[in-house]
Amino acid sequence: MNMHITLPVLRPRAMLWLIFACLLPAQAAAEPYFAVREGLKCSACHTNITGGGQRTDFGFVYPQTLLPAGKSTFSPKLNDHLLIGGNIRSRYGYTRFDDAEPVAGSSTEPLDFDNTSSFEVTNGTLYIGAQFTPDLLFYLDQQVAPEGGRTREAAVIWKNLSGGSYIKAGKFFLPYGLRLEDDGAFIREVTGFNFDNSDIGLEVGIEPGDFSFSLGITNGTQGSGENNKDKQVSFVGSYIQRSYRLGVSYSTNEAPNRQKSTSYNVFAGFNWRDFTLLGEVDWIENENGDQQTDMIATLFEINYLFNKRTNLKFTYEYLDPDDDIDENERVRGSVVGEYFLNRFSQLRTGIRIYDAIPQNALWNQDRFFLELHLFY
Repeated sequence: MNMHITLPVLRPRAMLWLIFACLLPAQAAAEPYFAVREGLKCSACHTNITGGGQRTDFGFVYPQTLLPAGKSTFSPKLNDHLLIGGNIRSRYGYTRFDDAEPVAGSSTEPLDFDNTSSFEVTNGTLYIGAQFTPDLLFYLDQQVAPEGGRTREAAVIWKNLSGGSYIKAGKFFLPYGLRLEDDGAFIREVTGFNFDNSDIGLEVGIEPGDFSFSLGITNGTQGSGENNKDKQVSFVGSYIQRSYRLGVSYSTNEAPNRQKSTSYNVFAGFNWRDFTLLGEVDWIENENGDQQTDMIATLFEINYLFNKRTNLKFTYEYLDPDDDIDENERVRGSVVGEYFLNRFSQLRTGIRIYDAIPQNALWNQDRFFLELHLFY
């Protein structure tokens, strides 16, 4: 693969926006920095072994170690065999677009966009876990907002088999990379491994000692057509220590009409005192007949634990959507503050700055958001 990387920097005005965001007052679901900070595997806090969704007993208790317990006696565990859970995110967002610069030598006027603002429910999800035996579980992840009913995951999970292995069968999110909450992150958007995509198939895994391995074989409908012949294979493996972790992922998905997508990545996490760092680099090869497009997406994230209630998140992202085309790279920088109001809710606010070629107004924008997140 012909690969070259140039790293654009955020424009000066964008840097001022990011500095301002740091002064704002400060996600408890599917945020890998929690696992890195505590030196835990995803399965410690989530029913779903590869992370995200319903929390285990430990995952529910974890926020109580950060905040006073208060007077609430609420528990998502209805009895020894039935566990419920949920997330809802309500948000106000404002997006400001840059004016596009004209293309040199062209008489065509560049396309501009009006600024937008909106209130919305970005996600509302209910979880149900039916524990038939200590090791056999039926798990349902049902989205109820904003698009109405949609089953994201419905699977049988059989844990604690020989050597700490497990089997998962049904519909589920595929094992790959860092499972970020932010589906708009470049590494999740261009690879397709996010909370908008799931597939039907079989997943097997094992977590011996400091290692964790998961392999999924599915229909391949995630992001492509299905002909009941070829299957998608996805894999993630991690080595986990108290203060750091290292991991790799791989996925290949063949589709009809000579289409094929192959993704690779390396990712890592590191914790030092009150700082938690995450990084991931993805290479994506998309084939369409005799044509191939190579993409590169990266994420670098710093989390600073300001106090038990407050986390400050700084991210820098880079995307090259076609390695054969020069000067089409995109950059996204973010500052996000996250503040626990209590053990069931969190306030999040931040600014994300998108930078790219000045002729494309859609790729040059500033997004501000204020979000209330309720979870249990």
